[in-house]
Amino acid sequence: MINATGNVVESAKNVTHAAAHSGAKSDVKQNGGGLVVSAGISTNKGIGGEITAQGQGNSSTHNESTATVTTINAGNAIVLANDKVSDEGTKYDVTGAINIDVGSYHNTAAHNTSNSSSKQGGASLTVGAYTKDGSNVDVNANLNVNYADENKKESTAVKGDMNAANVVINAKDSAEIASNITANNNVNITAGNGVTFTESANTASNQGTAVNVGIGAGATINVETGVAVPHVNGSVGVNKTDNASSTAAGANVAAGNDIKINANNGDVNLHGTNLVSNNSVEVEGNKVNTSGAISSVNEKNLTVNVNGSYASGKPNGGINAKGKNDANVTNTANVIQSDNVVITTGSPTGLSVNNTAINGNNVVHYYDNTKASAANRYTYRPRQPSYAKRRLRY
Repeated sequence: MINATGNVVESAKNVTHAAAHSGAKSDVKQNGGGLVVSAGISTNKGIGGEITAQGQGNSSTHNESTATVTTINAGNAIVLANDKVSDEGTKYDVTGAINIDVGSYHNTAAHNTSNSSSKQGGASLTVGAYTKDGSNVDVNANLNVNYADENKKESTAVKGDMNAANVVINAKDSAEIASNITANNNVNITAGNGVTFTESANTASNQGTAVNVGIGAGATINVETGVAVPHVNGSVGVNKTDNASSTAAGANVAAGNDIKINANNGDVNLHGTNLVSNNSVEVEGNKVNTSGAISSVNEKNLTVNVNGSYASGKPNGGINAKGKNDANVTNTANVIQSDNVVITTGSPTGLSVNNTAINGNNVVHYYDNTKASAANRYTYRPRQPSYAKRRLRY
């Protein structure tokens, strides 16, 4: 954390504000088992007894990592670097101006992460004998084995913030920004070879496997004749899951007066980014691409059950399988909104608008960087009350 009532000035070849990560880890292991002997009278089985030997165990591991980002509180923040400035979730809270003058600017979100895994398994063997009338004895042995494992991962984006009266970013090469920017007055971003606003993402995944196996064997023995009628049964069940999700967290840029983004010789890419100001939004680049925030959910599940038996000389069995494979993508619209919206590109086809609402009293697209020529100008004036339901047309 950097605190100053006046100016904070950082000047170097490279300036890096990296997030620190603190972690916590826990490991748990448990094992158990035993022997159970029972005897008595059963309505279904008759008189008899059985012995069960069983054992089970489980283990789990949990890891967490929490990001602590750099915080700069000052009257003015000035960051100068010949080569590169890297911000990872950095939070600027400045009463005056944030001024970043660099070769290239790289701004990303930090992440809090959580990883956990668990395994559990067990087995039991039961041997028993029962008789209902004393002339026939049913002898049975049953073995059951189960195993399951699960792995979970989560990552939550910790986005940066820039709060100031004015925000100025000037990069000789390129600027990549994932931070929220709020200025009481103006936001000015200039880069020689391109400006890209990237969307961060909160992600989660869950993978697991469960297996259950059961085998039974036995016979009905006639006490007088010694004749035994055998029977066998078995079953196997397998369940496999693989789920993943990604939720977009785009940047918000807001200004009390003007927002100006100029890529000079490069392109401007606005991915899931909202630009909102009271007076004007001006975006200029060889190409200007704006698209909504993309989130996705993928769910996969497969369950297979196999069972079989043999009794009285007759085999019997079956297989049952069912699965799920769903993939859903959600595109959330972003907004460019101001009293005046001016977009300038290097060609008539240089503007790509995808799932973006552009709202303004005056919405203008220039191309060939010739703002003075009406022949090279396209103007769109939206009808009231809302532009959000209409697509930009030339």
